[in-house]
Amino acid sequence: MIVEVKNLSISFDNNPIIRDLSFVINHGEKVSIVGKSGQGKTSLLNALLGFIKFQKGEIKIFGKNLNIENIREIRSKISYLPQEVNLQLNTAKELFYIPFQFKANKKNTPSNDDIKILFKEIGLHFDILNQAIDEISGGQKQRIAIASCFFLNKPILILDEPTSALDSQAIESIIDFLFSKKDLTIISSSHNELWIKRSDKVIYL
Repeated sequence: MIVEVKNLSISFDNNPIIRDLSFVINHGEKVSIVGKSGQGKTSLLNALLGFIKFQKGEIKIFGKNLNIENIREIRSKISYLPQEVNLQLNTAKELFYIPFQFKANKKNTPSNDDIKILFKEIGLHFDILNQAIDEISGGQKQRIAIASCFFLNKPILILDEPTSALDSQAIESIIDFLFSKKDLTIISSSHNELWIKRSDKVIYL
C-alpha cells in the first residue's frame, strides 16, 4: 500500500468540499479522481501533497503520517504537475528543465537521447525545445511538462487534469506511455473518458 486515506474531510470557510473520504492506493496503480467542477478533485490532490490543511481524517503515504515532521520526506518521493504552469518562461527548453535546476533533482537530468526516445513516444520532436514558449501549443506544453515530471524518477506521479489541452491522439500516446510503467503509481484528476477507462481504480467525489 502506497497511499492510505481514512475519513478525510476538507472544508473552506466552513463549506464542506470533501466528507469522510477513505481509499487506498497500491504500488503501481493508475488512479483517477473523478467529479464535477468544484467537488474537490484539486483540493484532494493538494491535501495529498500537504499544500492545504484538512479538518478531519488521516493521510498516510509510504506508511508515514502526512504531517509537518514527514512532509519533506514524503514530497521527495512525489512528482507533481498542476493543471496550469504559470511561470515567466522564454523557451520550451526552460519549461522542460525547470525541475532539474533543484539540487535534489540534478542527478535525474536526462540525456538528449533519452529525451528523444520519450518525445517520439508522445508525439513530440526533440527540436521543439529550441522554440519560443509562445510558439508552441498548450498541448505541446502539457506533454513537455509531463515528460519532465516523468524523468524526475519519483515513485508517485500526481497530475491535475493532465489531458486538458490534448487531442485524442495525444491523450492515447500519453496513456500508452505512462500506464505501461508498472512500478509508477499515478494519481490524477481527470474528465477524460479514455484516461478514466484505462485507470486501475477510480475515486468518485
